[in-house]
Amino acid sequence: MKRFRVTLAALLSVLMMVAVAGQASSAPSPEAADAAEAAHVESTVIVTFKEGADQDAIMKSHGLMKKGQIYDSNEMILEAPGKSAKGLMNALAKNPNVESVELDYIASVQWTPNDPSFGSQWGPSKVQAPAAWDITQGSSSVMIAVVDTGVDLDHPDLAAKVNTSLDYDFVNSDSTAQDDQGHGTHVAGIAAAATNNSTGIAGMCPNCTILPVKVLNSAGSGSYSAIASGIRYAADKGAKVINLSLGGTAGNSTLSSAVTYADGKGSLVIAAAGNNGNSTPFYPAAYTAAVAVAATTSSDTRASFSNYGSYVDVAAPGQSIYATYFNNTYSSLNGTSMAAPHVSGLAGLLFSQGRTKADVRTRLTGTAYTDPAASSNIGRRINAFKAVSN
Repeated sequence: MKRFRVTLAALLSVLMMVAVAGQASSAPSPEAADAAEAAHVESTVIVTFKEGADQDAIMKSHGLMKKGQIYDSNEMILEAPGKSAKGLMNALAKNPNVESVELDYIASVQWTPNDPSFGSQWGPSKVQAPAAWDITQGSSSVMIAVVDTGVDLDHPDLAAKVNTSLDYDFVNSDSTAQDDQGHGTHVAGIAAAATNNSTGIAGMCPNCTILPVKVLNSAGSGSYSAIASGIRYAADKGAKVINLSLGGTAGNSTLSSAVTYADGKGSLVIAAAGNNGNSTPFYPAAYTAAVAVAATTSSDTRASFSNYGSYVDVAAPGQSIYATYFNNTYSSLNGTSMAAPHVSGLAGLLFSQGRTKADVRTRLTGTAYTDPAASSNIGRRINAFKAVSN
C-alpha cells in the first residue's frame, strides 16, 4: 500500500537565496548584510552556545523556545513567535555565551518543469552509459541518498531500489520519506531507476540502492536546517553518494558544516549548480567539498538556465530529461537538478568498483575521463565509459 503523505507548504515560498558566508564567531559575518533579504524561516535562528552557557536563561531572556536541533550536532533551532529573525540574530550575536548565530535560510529545488513528454532518454547515451554498463552495473551495497522532496516509494521503476528501512522525513519528522511533489522521484530515477526490467526508464547506476531523505515540502522548498540534518543523516547511514538537487544563493555555516561532515564520513556530495543562468555562487554546490554540476543540452552546450563559473566542477545532461515522477508516472523536466543525478549515478558505478572517494571525484571531473563541453565555464561533461574504464 502506498505510503503517501500530503503536506501543506508550511515553511516557505519557492524563492532563491542571496549569498552569505558561514561565520566562525558569534558576530554575523560581513556578508550577512548582503543576505539580509534572503528568504528565511520567520522568527527562527540557528544557535550554538558556548560550553557552560546557561542556555535556558539566554533563551528565556529573548523569548526563545527550542524548535529542534540539527541532526548529530550541537546547533539548536530556536524560535520566538512574532519576533524578527534578523532582530534575534543581531541581539544574540552580542551575547558572549553564544558561539554562533545565523538565520535559517530556505532552499528550493532546481528544476524548470514543462509539459510531460514521452520522448526517449538522451542523457545516458550522450554520456556513454550503455558502454559503461558492459563494465559495471553497480552494486546494491552502494547507496545513493536522494536528499530532496522524498521518493515515490511504490513507483514500479523504484520500489525495488529504495531502502525503506532507513528512509526518513525531516519535514514531518517521521520515518516515511514519501514524495508529495515529484521532484525527488524524478531525481531518483535518473540516478538509479531499475534497469532491464521491461518497465519505464534506465537509471545511471542500475544496481545501486536509493536512500530517500525528505527535506523539502510539497511546494519543493525547505529550510537549511532540515537540509543540513538530511545531509548528516544520509552520511551517518552510510550513503556513499549524497545527491543535492536543491539550494540557493545564500550560504551559511550550518549548511557548510553538514557538507564538510558528510565529506569526512566518506560520502561524496553531488550538488546542482543552480538555475539562475549566471555565475553567482550557488549553495551547497559552491562549497569546496561538493561536486557542483552544471546542465548541458543534447548538443553539449550550456543549458540557458544553468549557472556557470569557477565554482562549477563538471557538467551533465539537464535539458528535457525524461524520468520517473510521483504517482507512478513519468515526466520530462529541465534543470541542474536533472544534471546532478546523472553524476551521482556515475559516482555510484565508480564506488561499486571499489574506488576511493578521491579517485571517484577525479574520474567525474578530470580531463582524462570526461568530454569537452561546447560552452565555457561549466567544466567538462561526464563520460561514464571513460570514467569506469581502467
